Amino acid sequence: MERSVRDVAASAVFVAVAGTVVWPPVEAYLVWSRLPALAGLGDAVVLPVVLVAVALGAAFGRVTGIGPRPFAAGTVVAYVAGMVALELLLSPASPVHLLLYGVLAVGFGAGVAGVAVLGHPGRPAPDR
Repeated sequence: MERSVRDVAASAVFVAVAGTVVWPPVEAYLVWSRLPALAGLGDAVVLPVVLVAVALGAAFGRVTGIGPRPFAAGTVVAYVAGMVALELLLSPASPVHLLLYGVLAVGFGAGVAGVAVLGHPGRPAPDR
C-alpha cells in the first residue's frame, strides 16, 4: 500500500512538472512557437509535442519502474489539480487547455504503458 501511494504521488509530480515544461501555461514561455521548424506547423505542432510526451513518459516508466495503474491515478490527480489551478490563476478565455493537457497526459501514459508492455532489458516489467 505504501509503495502504491508513493508511486501515485511520484507520478502526479512528474505529470505536473513535465506537462508544465512541455507546454507552459503562459504563452511567453512556449518554446514550440519559437522554433522555426515547428512554428510553420500551426496547430499540427501538437503532434511532435505529443511524441515528446510519449518519450518522457517512457523514460519515467523505465527509470522508476512505476506501472500504468499507479501512473494513471497520479495523472488524474495532477490533471485535476492543474486544471483547477489554471482556471483560478489564469482564467483562460477558452477551454482548449483542458484538451491540450489531456492529450499530453495520454502521451505520458502511453509512454509508461509502452515500457510496461515491452519491458526493460535487464529489469522485469513494472507492476501493472
